[in-house]
Amino acid sequence: MTPVPARTRPPGAWRRACAQVLAVAWLLPWGVAVGAATADRFTQTVPLTKGLVAVVAEGDLEARSMGSYTVRAYFDAEARAGNENTFYAAGLVRPRDGTVRSVSTLALPGRPRPLLMVVMQSAGSGGYLSAEAFAVEPRAVRLLASVRDLAPAEDPATHLRRRLGDPASATRQFLLAYQPLASAGVPKPAQLPALRPHLDATLRPLLEQVSTQQAASTCEGPPAIQGDLITSLFEGPNEFRVMDCRLRPGAATCPVRFTYRGTPEGVHWTDEIELRLQADRWRVQDVVQGAPWSGKSRLSSRLAEASRVLSLCR
Repeated sequence: MTPVPARTRPPGAWRRACAQVLAVAWLLPWGVAVGAATADRFTQTVPLTKGLVAVVAEGDLEARSMGSYTVRAYFDAEARAGNENTFYAAGLVRPRDGTVRSVSTLALPGRPRPLLMVVMQSAGSGGYLSAEAFAVEPRAVRLLASVRDLAPAEDPATHLRRRLGDPASATRQFLLAYQPLASAGVPKPAQLPALRPHLDATLRPLLEQVSTQQAASTCEGPPAIQGDLITSLFEGPNEFRVMDCRLRPGAATCPVRFTYRGTPEGVHWTDEIELRLQADRWRVQDVVQGAPWSGKSRLSSRLAEASRVLSLCR
């Protein structure tokens, strides 16, 4: 009988074929998993002011219950409709404990542009909320405040607003920090740390300069910086009440009703605290004395004059 010739393959062909089959079999489930993760992960685009659009997205190939998320800003002024995410501006990566639940803008009194708010919900049985607020700008995305462990029924926006503050609360905090120093003239250098966080970059060095000059001088100092430095009354107030602030973009003026209880009938007057938004925080820029006997003088002007007088003192 004539033997049947065996089927042959080139050397190594069987090995290569088996390797290809195994590679496809190994990658197939991963391909399905990648597609599922990409389809399920949170991604949202939010139009902002100043020609910017923000994109918030959970991280690729991560579990939904924890991982990271990104906040990316793009210029959309020159982008065509449907292609807004072409011109990248800035971005930030943040950790997350839970899934991103929503993204929206957050308006705050006196701030010229709204912030971006990202709300997350934990994967556990409690379903607790956390939220973060960002300032999205052409050159940077900056985290300004975070709140965590909120009950599902709580409003994250309310908690973020409290954390970020407003002109009235900033005025109140400044006056509470100043209260122990009232009616003692210019604060001594050792007392300035209590006031520094509340003062803006213009008023703070001016007060520091006068404080240093006064500490080194043998002169008593001009009358303008004797007695209570901030308010209209030499003796200073015993009580204060912050009234409704007048707001404009990046600045505010907060009237304060002061009361002095050192006389039977008491003394009442209103001064104004001027603030501006600096480094994402409301800080005192100046104080305008509003009592009829004060002549509407400004704290900055009295400090500048005091510095001039003290520089002449020998």
